[in-house]
Amino acid sequence: MSTDPDLDNILMDSHANRSSIRSRNLQQLPGETLLSIASQLDDRNDLASLAKVSKKLCAIAQDELYKLVYLSEDKPDTICGLLKTLEKKPELAEKVSHLIAYPLDCLVSCDFTGCPRTAILVQRHGLTLGEQIRAPRLVGCLLDLLPKLKILRILVFTKKKEGNVRFEDYVDDALPCLFRPEFLTSNNLASIKGLAALQELYVQSGTLNWSWCTLPQIKSITVGLCINFDIPATDLMSNATSLDITMESCYFNHEHGCLDNLEPFLCRFPMLEQFIIRVHHSEHDRFEPLEDIFSGDDWTSVITLLAPLAPSLQNLALFPKQSFDDLGGLFPIRGLSDFHKLKSLSIPMDVLLGSDFSTQNALDTAGHIQPLPPHLHGIWIQTPKTSIVVWLEHVLEMQAARYPELRIVELLCYENVGADYETIEEALYKPSELSTEISTELSTETPTEIPVPVSVGEPSTETLSNTTPHPTSIFRRLQLAGIEVLLA
Repeated sequence: MSTDPDLDNILMDSHANRSSIRSRNLQQLPGETLLSIASQLDDRNDLASLAKVSKKLCAIAQDELYKLVYLSEDKPDTICGLLKTLEKKPELAEKVSHLIAYPLDCLVSCDFTGCPRTAILVQRHGLTLGEQIRAPRLVGCLLDLLPKLKILRILVFTKKKEGNVRFEDYVDDALPCLFRPEFLTSNNLASIKGLAALQELYVQSGTLNWSWCTLPQIKSITVGLCINFDIPATDLMSNATSLDITMESCYFNHEHGCLDNLEPFLCRFPMLEQFIIRVHHSEHDRFEPLEDIFSGDDWTSVITLLAPLAPSLQNLALFPKQSFDDLGGLFPIRGLSDFHKLKSLSIPMDVLLGSDFSTQNALDTAGHIQPLPPHLHGIWIQTPKTSIVVWLEHVLEMQAARYPELRIVELLCYENVGADYETIEEALYKPSELSTEISTELSTETPTEIPVPVSVGEPSTETLSNTTPHPTSIFRRLQLAGIEVLLA
């Protein structure tokens, strides 16, 4: 500020006028342009500030603010506040298309005085006004207010999160925590407004409750750390086309019974086109060493259980969350050729070819390589070893006759798992290993990341295991007899 009061007033008036002009100019922009600007604001505080500028900008900002609603486990009172806001402005409920709810299973004091619609809703869900209500049941009430909800991420905590999430940190089945028993049948669950149009579900739950699967518009289901599959007593089928399941490795065999229900469970998905199964070997609840869990024909047994999906399945991915490197005892997987509609396959090399498929004995075992699905378009080999070049040569020889639609093979190299990038690259370029002419082209594309199931916190994507892909952002493209080989 200057020492002249009159000058200070002039400067302040000038600044206010410039701000007013900028505000008027902004508001004169077309609605579509304003929506585009608002959608670029990642910080919710910025959106909240934009909403305070004018009524027009408030409406624009609210579209983005309420498009995604995030409820964390450490602020259960937020749910009550949101219910009261929707009581005053019910039109905001129709803007919510994505809900992330991680409630803590605790009692919350809510005063709904002056909120008649919310009071009726709470009573519809079997709750008593004036008493403390469990936070997950309030989330159930909230779901009954969101008619245009498309994506739901749900996890119910049993205690406050500390570090990585473990089995004992969340409830086995979230659904009974959200709704009264009368709502838990498939028909009644669809009467919840927020579930009637739901298309994508991400649930961290030990048991995958069948009622989720029969929601009328559901297309994609992702389940984290599942150990049990709910088999319904009815003949209802699911319309889902994508299923992504993460399982603890200690349950990933028939001894623990987790896989016993998998086949009858999958029989209820006649339209399933994509199936992803991930195996997580945590530091907790270890019953056996990893090498004792994955051995012999374990993965062939899994493929056998997937037989009900053969008529419709187009994309199959088998992801270990830890390395299969040096496990030993894994036999080549069998039965993949029965999936005649399969177009995309992602699989670890040890699972595909067996852990004993090495450079030394590759020539002896090449004749025993199991056939691939006949209509495969692309295959992604995780954690390859140098002996992968023998397999590539075999695929090239068989391509015209057996795999005429195969166009791409991608080798996914990770640090400390399988052979490293440079070693695989060197093996690919050895004339003695691959007699086919190789031409190269550098690309600036980044390696494909593998998404993981719902995790606590803001939505994110992480890569396979805790390892890091090769740091380069360059693919090495190899054209091999019409098949594009990507080394990443």
